[in-house]
Amino acid sequence: MGFDHDVIKFLVVARSRGASFEKTATLGRHTIFSVTPRSLSRCLSDLGMPTPEATARELLERGEGWSEPLLQYLGASEICSVDGSSYENATLVHDLNQPIPDSLKNRFTVVIDSGTLEHVFNFPVAIKNAMEMLAPGGTFIGVSPINNFMGHGFYQFGPELYYRVFSEENGFAVDVMIVAENFWGSWYRVEDPARVNRRIRLANIYPTNMFVIARRLDSRVPLAKPPQQSDYVTVWGGKELEPAHTRLVDRLLGAFYRDFRVYRIAYRLGMPLYALTSPWMRTSIYRKTSPSELARGCGNPPRPG
Repeated sequence: MGFDHDVIKFLVVARSRGASFEKTATLGRHTIFSVTPRSLSRCLSDLGMPTPEATARELLERGEGWSEPLLQYLGASEICSVDGSSYENATLVHDLNQPIPDSLKNRFTVVIDSGTLEHVFNFPVAIKNAMEMLAPGGTFIGVSPINNFMGHGFYQFGPELYYRVFSEENGFAVDVMIVAENFWGSWYRVEDPARVNRRIRLANIYPTNMFVIARRLDSRVPLAKPPQQSDYVTVWGGKELEPAHTRLVDRLLGAFYRDFRVYRIAYRLGMPLYALTSPWMRTSIYRKTSPSELARGCGNPPRPG
């Protein structure tokens, strides 16, 4: 659980897009790792927060590896870390498998999950806790593993899950959804599967994270009705899931992939064949972006669900 360069950039993006860190809650107590004073100074300055290297060094040294001074620098006057154990001296020890007390509901302007929810077995309760902790108008900022993290936690998530959870029906709207490969560096905006009328899939060889910013629209109780996967809802409604020409291309590619020799050659070359033909090249689903573009408000526009 912690902040690296990409997470810090995403926090600044959220701030630039209107997130108020005044009353911040973190799921788990977050560390800062793989960050130097120089790199932190550059990271913040490049995104519109001019920060001398001496200031960056002071933030890191004062925190002794923890994120609270940085969160204060982003605008937090109150910081509450919630964890199931006292091991890391969280502000509040509470098992997120269990519903939160009423005293935490509708209280915070920002809730940050940077690698906690995938470790909580009772995910529906845990994500509902995070949603209920936000006051109307508050912002959920999430960073979760979605590919090639087997063994890291109980779960690997995906865009479909968070688009359905942070939907208008639950009193939320997704502002930004990003997929980024750890060792590749590029950020990609991801469309709502319900919007593009198809599943959003990814096969690749790099550990990959999903970044999400979602706003709480009102104080209705979230997840009163369990979400359904959008492609099933489409089919159940008697509608076509995706264009016929796209289905034909997928069938042809599928026949190609089933040839074991192709797989063997592709992986020996280190080439994620399906990734090359499916997600990154389907620009209607994955569109390349950058932290600076998102901070300028050029990313996904806020919209319900």
